Amino acid sequence: ADLTFGSGGVVTMPSFGGNYFGNIGADDSIFVSWRGFGNGGIRKYTPSGQPDLTFGVAGFFQTTLPGGPFDVNASMYCYEALDGSVYDLCIQASNNHHFICKVNSLGVIDTSFGTLGYVNITTLVAMNRVLITRFLVNPDGKIIVPGGFAPTSGDWQFGSLRLNADGSLDTSYGTGGLCLVPQAALGKNAEVCNDIFTYCSTIASDGTAFVHGYVASNLYSHSCSLFYPFTMVKITPEGVWDQTYGDGGVFRFYDSEDGYYENYTSNVILPCDGSHIVALQKYSGLGDDTYLIRVTADGHLHEGFETIKGVTNSEYFWGLAYGNGKVYVAGEINSGDGYTTRVYNCAQ
Repeated sequence: ADLTFGSGGVVTMPSFGGNYFGNIGADDSIFVSWRGFGNGGIRKYTPSGQPDLTFGVAGFFQTTLPGGPFDVNASMYCYEALDGSVYDLCIQASNNHHFICKVNSLGVIDTSFGTLGYVNITTLVAMNRVLITRFLVNPDGKIIVPGGFAPTSGDWQFGSLRLNADGSLDTSYGTGGLCLVPQAALGKNAEVCNDIFTYCSTIASDGTAFVHGYVASNLYSHSCSLFYPFTMVKITPEGVWDQTYGDGGVFRFYDSEDGYYENYTSNVILPCDGSHIVALQKYSGLGDDTYLIRVTADGHLHEGFETIKGVTNSEYFWGLAYGNGKVYVAGEINSGDGYTTRVYNCAQ
């Protein structure tokens, strides 16, 4: 550990709430999305791990949605744009609406963006619910927002939208600003119509969006009644579902070993030379298993990369990094041994 960072190598967060995802800024500043009790927001730290007192109030910008100062229970993801502006994805506690807000480099809300600095993604595209975990600000200021979209209660679909730099919907993208992948293409089981979940979508620098998560599926002969394979789709920079990707536009992964409930979720996903390295967690009646897989650029399981299975049914992969042809995996073996780090070859 770098003992010069923070205090003895550690930055201690406030004792209430918790943090979600962070990002490293252009000058190595650290931005952390904060989940509090009525005070979600963005925390900024200097490269040395100290609160940046020039940002917000003592290094903290508190997300305050129009209509109520304490109606936010989580900030999920923050991102620093090339001009130094910082964008934050936050959730409104009372109705689970998802917002994106924009602040300047000093942590002051930019009221020229959306409505008083906020864009309500849920109402902007007339959805009953949305589930957003990632977004990307392009160099021109436009914002790609992939995730899950439900036009009606339980009617979940994968999709993506694009905002203009001022927070309005970019109607040149997809159909009127939004691209949705039909439920039928995802292999939806109509009897389990609300079981779909999107995790950490990835977005390429050209605006291509990869939306992934689990979907209740009846596409395969399977002895269990509830089957949720890991599912990923590709949406082009123009907002068009790429039906040449994977099998008819969809990549799916499962490794059936039993006839029990199986649910595949992606803890982390990492772009790697045009492909993706994915860490998966399988929950089933015979215990939990962890997998590390590689998905090719055209949406197929990489034949040259050995599918890695965790050494125990209590091993979890939480972080990935790639360098020198190797994948570095930060994880945890849930047996009192604490955190572990493993190294795998990216191109075997």
